[in-house]
Amino acid sequence: MLDEKPHLAVEGEDDRGVFVLSFLKPFNQKCLFYHQRLMRETVLYCNDLRAELSTLTDPDIRAYRRLTLLDQHLKTALIKTGEVLRENHFTISGLMSPSTDTESDTEKLSNCYIFQLLKVCLAKAYLEVQHVLVPSGVKQLNENYLYTAFAGEAPPVTTWLRKKKIDELESIPHKPKPVEKKSRVVSEEKSGGISEKLLTLREIEQLGYGSGRTLRRWLDAGKLKGFKTGNIWKVEESELNRYKAELKTKTPDK
Repeated sequence: MLDEKPHLAVEGEDDRGVFVLSFLKPFNQKCLFYHQRLMRETVLYCNDLRAELSTLTDPDIRAYRRLTLLDQHLKTALIKTGEVLRENHFTISGLMSPSTDTESDTEKLSNCYIFQLLKVCLAKAYLEVQHVLVPSGVKQLNENYLYTAFAGEAPPVTTWLRKKKIDELESIPHKPKPVEKKSRVVSEEKSGGISEKLLTLREIEQLGYGSGRTLRRWLDAGKLKGFKTGNIWKVEESELNRYKAELKTKTPDK
């Protein structure tokens, strides 16, 4: 039987999320490697997403991000992980109380540990994103539901996430709000002599369109068009309005 205590947890000042994740102690080097890797990547992923999503103010963009992150990306990842767990009979009960045959098969037991941990990491990411994007007053899914409805785990399920208490949340350092600045108007010689307003990524970020990293991904993918002046990206206001309108058309009517 695997050691249930102490559970290794990702919490403290590095984890800016609302949900504390704990799991079984790794029992060999392979499990330890994936435990450290998955825990670290989950915290970084959630921290980055929470910082980005908390800046979004446009309701249409927030609705679009809910659709892509929750209903498509994370939900699909939980479903796919659940399929692997069922196909290989990687159950949490089999992990905590392995049979003689399974216990002798270290590789199978290790893979069971890794995919069960992956399931919990995906659940943490889902709950963190949901906490930021789903409006207050709207019913939110809980960890138990994620495992039964998406991962296909038969109830009763073992849960691994704990919501932080108020005093714990208050101790989490938050990034200071950026100082609002008026967008600079740069005159460019264009056809007809019309001046176009140019915005830097920082200025676009302050308008609630996402983090600088997200904006750079949009630019690299060609979804948003801009140009560089030295090392500084600039985007025309008309182009930003065009992409905003495009995002709205991708968001299904409620």
